Amino acid sequence: MPYIFQSLASPSSQAFSAGGIKDAMSSMRVSVSKKVRSSVDRLALQNDYSMVSISHIPVELLGDIFRLYTNNPRAAPLGPRSYKAGRNPMVLAQVCSHWRNVATNLPALWTTIRISQPTKCHARLVNLWLERAADQPLDVTLTELDNLIPAWAILTSLVARSEFWKRIHIALPLDLLSRFAQVLQSPRRCNMLESVQFYDHVIVSKQLFDCHIQNPGWTIPYLRDIWTFFYTSTSLRDVVWTGELETLAFNSSPFKQITSIELRFGIALDAEDAVSFMQLFPNLQAFHARISPPSSSHSAWKSHLPTSPITFEHLDTLHLRLDSSISFLFAHITLPALRDLKLWSITCGIPLFHDFAVLDNFFRRSHCQLQKFHYDDRHAPESFMQEWGSLHSLQFLVSIYWTGKISDSTVSLLTRCIENGPHAVMPFLKDLHFTSCDTTDGMIAALLLSRASTLTDCSFYSKKGKGPIDKRALSTWGLS
Repeated sequence: MPYIFQSLASPSSQAFSAGGIKDAMSSMRVSVSKKVRSSVDRLALQNDYSMVSISHIPVELLGDIFRLYTNNPRAAPLGPRSYKAGRNPMVLAQVCSHWRNVATNLPALWTTIRISQPTKCHARLVNLWLERAADQPLDVTLTELDNLIPAWAILTSLVARSEFWKRIHIALPLDLLSRFAQVLQSPRRCNMLESVQFYDHVIVSKQLFDCHIQNPGWTIPYLRDIWTFFYTSTSLRDVVWTGELETLAFNSSPFKQITSIELRFGIALDAEDAVSFMQLFPNLQAFHARISPPSSSHSAWKSHLPTSPITFEHLDTLHLRLDSSISFLFAHITLPALRDLKLWSITCGIPLFHDFAVLDNFFRRSHCQLQKFHYDDRHAPESFMQEWGSLHSLQFLVSIYWTGKISDSTVSLLTRCIENGPHAVMPFLKDLHFTSCDTTDGMIAALLLSRASTLTDCSFYSKKGKGPIDKRALSTWGLS
């Protein structure tokens, strides 16, 4: 998926020599992430053309290589204009006329557009990308659109292709809000749209800023119109809501369609609200939200909760940022499909759970097979971690992140193996991260040695520092 960045030139274009597919794959292998290298290696082993010249590489194989390359983009940095076009398909088109021919005729290479701080050059390139993408689904990210003239030119071109939007992430200056709402009016459609993250951003004009201060509610009808347009998509599944739900035409959202929700800045629910809110989405699979202390205010969706816990059959991902104890929520939900749980305390006061029994009952009631558990609560008692060793739901964990203190007893628990067999507790762990270790020198080394065949990523931090045995063991893993 290509990127359009500030810089059109890239050192990557010099990485492809004319020596043949072996050189091309070698350069490609260096460019992509470790996860993708195996795919490149597999292509190299399976093909019979490793020594032929570039011009004789079969078009089908070139297409596979190009897709691997462009579908593994570098993460775009935030801030100054320091972008590298390392995943730009224009690089491929600069190698030779044959590669240019193949690249320009593969629409899938031109479907992703990511622009920050746009210029007139970007506006021209967007039209080129859209032409080459043909009727393929588009993935669009537009941020820092302070330069209003090219930003509007880009938006106009993209809106003309709204029927091909698949994923959009737009941070829109308020200066363009009313115009954007107007161009989205019927009969325009967006039926391919699956994922939306849209929010108003900065105000560029001083005159508009003064008007905004005097009339803070002027944006509401435009935001409602824009979100109402997004909700017309019969494919919409994933939404990121920012601001106040009432301004996002929330009541018009396709409740039965949506499977993934992230509530961001300005939206916080108390635990009771959260349960009632989740009930509105019968097919919810992923929920990301901030949970605030109990509120006396009445939410439009708040309902009387039944005495028995509510089962959410499909929810497999739950990520919560927490300002208070979360016992109420977990006492009122059952999640049999849960695979990924992240609980992140953003206050420095009390533990997330006063009583382990609430979490214990939740896991026993859910009968889930949790694979990722991120528990960020430095006040959590170590006994919680040790109690988890007896829970069936946590024996399938692949990744665990724990910020509470751990001592020798916890490390011993995770090191212990069944005689001539696997580990007695959490035998499938691949990622293990402890941020507050208070252990005897050699304990971490023993843990690493016992799980060397399965661990792929780990980190251990200690305020008092590590002893020489643990230091040597960690250095062999490339860790400090």
